[in-house]
Amino acid sequence: MNHKKTVVIFTTDQGHKSISDTIAKTLEPFFNVHIFSDDNFMFAYYIYIYRFFPNSTKLPFLFFKQPLLRKSAAIYLDIQYRRKIKKFLELHQPDIVINAFWMFKPSLDVLLKDSHISYLTVVTDPWSVHPFVASTISESNLAFDEQTADSIKALVPQAPITPIGWFVRDAFEKPFNKEDVRKHLNLDQNKLTLLFTTGSEGTEKIVPIVSDLITTNLPVQIIVACGNNQHLMEKINNLKKNLKENIALHAIPFTNELHFYMQAADLVIGKAGPNSVFEAVACHTPFFAVTHIAGQEDGNLDIIRELKLGYVEENPIKATKLLHQIIEQPEQLKKFADNLKTLAAYNRQAKEKIKKILKIEA
Repeated sequence: MNHKKTVVIFTTDQGHKSISDTIAKTLEPFFNVHIFSDDNFMFAYYIYIYRFFPNSTKLPFLFFKQPLLRKSAAIYLDIQYRRKIKKFLELHQPDIVINAFWMFKPSLDVLLKDSHISYLTVVTDPWSVHPFVASTISESNLAFDEQTADSIKALVPQAPITPIGWFVRDAFEKPFNKEDVRKHLNLDQNKLTLLFTTGSEGTEKIVPIVSDLITTNLPVQIIVACGNNQHLMEKINNLKKNLKENIALHAIPFTNELHFYMQAADLVIGKAGPNSVFEAVACHTPFFAVTHIAGQEDGNLDIIRELKLGYVEENPIKATKLLHQIIEQPEQLKKFADNLKTLAAYNRQAKEKIKKILKIEA
């Protein structure tokens, strides 16, 4: 007979999935784990913005900080999701609920307010916290660090908070040998290796930068992770025509082995989503942010700058110029090594901390 307690995790198939999958894998040896995943119709709009106009989200992010608009959004989302969520809870009878996506918060707050179910909320935007995300009903809001916790306190003073680190998938945190990884991927051992990450939906903001970099006369190896964007794959493959001998250019589709490419890289370049930044950190690889989702990811740029994890330059011309300087003087990347190791070690504690919160004995 199975006497394990039951955990249900609420998430989506977007970036939150990485977080929820990591939590699920951490808890599966101790609990029966079930995942509720549902994508709102607005994701179709979000994907278009994500790929082509990431800076256009700043005003909506700020606009929906207004109390009346937050209340209206909460009512709308509760109407949309409450029946589905209630049915899922009744089906699995959980002892613990973990919410990793803000759209489910209004319904969960109502359904769990007077229950005996333990309830945790994961704050999925470090340093750029929106007041809609934090739950005052949860036993705790799991935040990246003390600065994130302070941001939540300023916006939602009554919300309980626990700084915990970032939930990074195990594959990124495993020890590795760069030479062995490059051999596994059939990459050149000696060329400076740049990895462009474009997110699961494949932002195309990086194409002009790649187009310029392949004009260098210095040896460089460029990998573009195109996510699910076939059009981006075609654009990068078109750039491979008439490449000079000193350049290696690889376009890869969505892969579950991105950790190998981050381990192989000397620098990761791309959209500053929190998962991408912290996954690069786990691999001790500096991150160069060339774009971000305005509003919700503003804090990620500050993290890169203030914690000295890499570079931030969203102007394509200036970013390309800086990348050429890095290609000419790659030794400058070494200055980030200690900061990357320190933050990677901090984030590795997140899995053990959630076990302690849930009273799992070692």
